[in-house]
Amino acid sequence: MIEFPGGLHGERQRLRSRPRTIFRILEEFKWAVQARAIDSFWESRRNRRLRPKPEQIGQALLAVFAKGVLGTNGIILREIFSGVGFVDVGIVFGRALHLVELKILRGPLKGDVQLAAYMETERRREGWLIAFDARNLKNKEGIPTQIDIAEGRIRVLVVEINPVAPSKKA
Repeated sequence: MIEFPGGLHGERQRLRSRPRTIFRILEEFKWAVQARAIDSFWESRRNRRLRPKPEQIGQALLAVFAKGVLGTNGIILREIFSGVGFVDVGIVFGRALHLVELKILRGPLKGDVQLAAYMETERRREGWLIAFDARNLKNKEGIPTQIDIAEGRIRVLVVEINPVAPSKKA
């Protein structure tokens, strides 16, 4: 059985303390990845070599995380066929399907047009774009937290997978 690095006890406790929302679940995922799963993406951070298919690694981490914190209260779907493409992850809970597209961020943000098409096909007014930020510190431009589109709103969550080591900070 695949487990999330370091387990999910703390995240489950925090999510039980208040009503669960997709935002809270994805925020907990972001912090869990940044705290315990950064190395899952890299062969060598020093040499800037990501593992093969890092987006699939992100999908797997999100699926394991969401299933671990939702248990039987949710359904996690990967690679959902939608029109002419595949939504990376669908999280179903509270009677709603939440569309989540994942991208590895090496340069400018991508994926919003793709997610907008899925939102239109699935008739969803909100979608989530998770960007695993692998950029160098000097190449980091700001990323919006939301993008308003004709189909509705894309909420963007940036997960830092290439942080500056504490010993390197000035």
